[in-house]
Amino acid sequence: MIKVLIADDERFTRQGILDMVDWDKLNVSEVKEAYDGINALEILKDFEPNILLTDVRMPRLNGIDLAFKTRELYPNCMILFMSGYSDKEYLKSAIKLKAINYVEKPIEIEELEENLNNAILEFVKNTTIHNSIEHTIANEISSIDNSVAVKSIISSYFPKDFNDKLVDVHYVSVLIKIYKNIPNKYLFIDKIREIIHDCGLEGFVSMQNEQDIVLQIFFSKNIKSIHNSNVFQSFFATLDEYIKNYSQFYIFVGSIVTNMQDMHKSYAYASSLDTLSFFKDYNSVIYFEEIPHKTCATIDSNAYSDFKRNLNNEDKQAVLNDINNITSEFMLNCGTDINEIKNVYNKFLMHIFNFCHSRNINLNNSVNENTNFNAILQFNNIFEIKHYLLEIIKDVFSCLKEKDIYNEPALNIIKYINEHYSSYDLSLEDISKNTFLTPAYICVIFKDYTGKTVNKYITEYRIIQAKELLKDSNIKMNDIALKVGYKDGNYFAKIFKKETGYTPSEYRRKFL
Repeated sequence: MIKVLIADDERFTRQGILDMVDWDKLNVSEVKEAYDGINALEILKDFEPNILLTDVRMPRLNGIDLAFKTRELYPNCMILFMSGYSDKEYLKSAIKLKAINYVEKPIEIEELEENLNNAILEFVKNTTIHNSIEHTIANEISSIDNSVAVKSIISSYFPKDFNDKLVDVHYVSVLIKIYKNIPNKYLFIDKIREIIHDCGLEGFVSMQNEQDIVLQIFFSKNIKSIHNSNVFQSFFATLDEYIKNYSQFYIFVGSIVTNMQDMHKSYAYASSLDTLSFFKDYNSVIYFEEIPHKTCATIDSNAYSDFKRNLNNEDKQAVLNDINNITSEFMLNCGTDINEIKNVYNKFLMHIFNFCHSRNINLNNSVNENTNFNAILQFNNIFEIKHYLLEIIKDVFSCLKEKDIYNEPALNIIKYINEHYSSYDLSLEDISKNTFLTPAYICVIFKDYTGKTVNKYITEYRIIQAKELLKDSNIKMNDIALKVGYKDGNYFAKIFKKETGYTPSEYRRKFL
């Protein structure tokens, strides 16, 4: 991303350069023009050019003075002069400023392109060296007591004003963990450096590997708490807006230290926060100074049976609440072993699949026990697992709804039987008359849905109701028979014994 600023009071010269130079070939991303030195100063403060191409003689502020002021603001900016005058004093100034070259007017485009290319190559070279040095510093400073060597490197390669900023400051290590490969790592790191600077902070940046970026930041002693600092809150918010365009991430913030010798401690603390990320959603900032007291969750022995019961009752909201509640419990107890947590979720998942098998529910092809159990093991945080399970549960209940729609006639038959089981006239013909379905069709769809004949279901349902009535010893046997649809008490007793192995009287004595 090379940016060039052209400063010349001759409009035709500026326009000719803009139109005739092959900027794409030079990999120049942006070019701006200024009509004199003062205008150039105004532009470059926001534009921050990598290359300044300036005329020597301009009104209000000449090219030499502009170049000196540019170097004060941006020491790494490459300077290329243009002039129609062969003035030795100007050349001396250019040498003093370490200008990349001097191009005489009238300008030859090929010569100008060659000099621009040389300036760009020099800038890239210097930037690469600077970044390499910064990478070394950021890594070395994380090691135990390398502060002397680090200070020597800083003194050698950075200007005095930068070294002065290291006096009477505090330090903190920040570790950024990302989960996707960044296409252009150098541009990515450069942007993070820019964000640090724009937020009024100073520091060194290093990309240790594909996942970990280390920021060694120094700041005013007036900041006593990173978590409560407006400066750092703004910094992390800006990082969030930038990084989330490329990847999900976590930011781990170490402890504040008062000297460079202890920077390795801050880095160690930042690294230790990685385990806590499991209990946080992506794009979170986790502070060492905010580490909670780590407690372990205790899973209620009834949690699994309650979950199973809610599934069998087809209580969707209760099932979803079970998952949400257990997740909240784990979040409050971040000392719980992560593998144990994943094992708990796998048990819930097992109950879901058992329920699917019992209800003959076929989820989509990508959903099966093996792949899903393995998926839970691979998730990076508890929110991923929760979301994953909630989506499977929603799919299950969606399938149930579709199945219910498909089996609506069978469900209507069951409803009619359950509501009229006490009727002596309840029969296949009676059901047919009241559901507007033919007896033959009723037999087919009912057996397909329940695995039972209509008569078998009626008998079993009546016996279930009879068992409930038998709990009340004050109700006579003949009354129970009548209540469950049998006119003849003896016939009721015969059917009851066939289904249960006991007469109604024996059942009452033995089980109640």
